[in-house]
Amino acid sequence: MELETLEIFNPWWTAGQVKTELTREFRRPLFSELLNFFEERQILLVYGLRRVGKTTLFYQLIEHLLNDGVGPEKIVYFSFDE
Repeated sequence: MELETLEIFNPWWTAGQVKTELTREFRRPLFSELLNFFEERQILLVYGLRRVGKTTLFYQLIEHLLNDGVGPEKIVYFSFDE
């Protein structure tokens, strides 16, 4: 995988924020549930049907991390659909 591909998936590395059109205002209950696991070192699996909001949920979580002061370079997102 080339660095340019990762930079496309992670625009906050250069912009420092997630585009607002990707995060939407509505937060699903799962958003708060996932926040409870952020302090633990584990892998979480989020699965569901296509087009139900999983990617939006991840962008919302990334936005939350950035707002909490986590460095943009410490947040990596990749879509396995590509």
